[in-house]
Amino acid sequence: MKTLYARHQSWQTRRRQKFVEWWARKRTNKAIFLLKFVLYYLGIMLLANLVVDYYYYTHLSVTLFVSKLSYYLASSSIIGFVIWWDNERRFHKWCRDDVRVKSESVSPGAGET
Repeated sequence: MKTLYARHQSWQTRRRQKFVEWWARKRTNKAIFLLKFVLYYLGIMLLANLVVDYYYYTHLSVTLFVSKLSYYLASSSIIGFVIWWDNERRFHKWCRDDVRVKSESVSPGAGET
């Protein structure tokens, strides 16, 4: 049972390390991250809604498309900011935890002559 727990802990540590390295690269430019997220989310949601509207209403309405465009543009911006803030929170928390673990692993007086 201890080996299973140790494997789980090592997996979590590797996952956290990968996230920290990934987010360290991504967080350098907030505007590009948000723009990519907004465009991806907007594209996926609009395409899905266009297909559903076409089969449900049997035609495409311009007013319905524009209203959904504005709705998804606003909501994707908000969701993008929330994702950014959550990733920043996790990044700082895990970096702080890593520093704490490294400082605890160093024995007091090590390196002193």
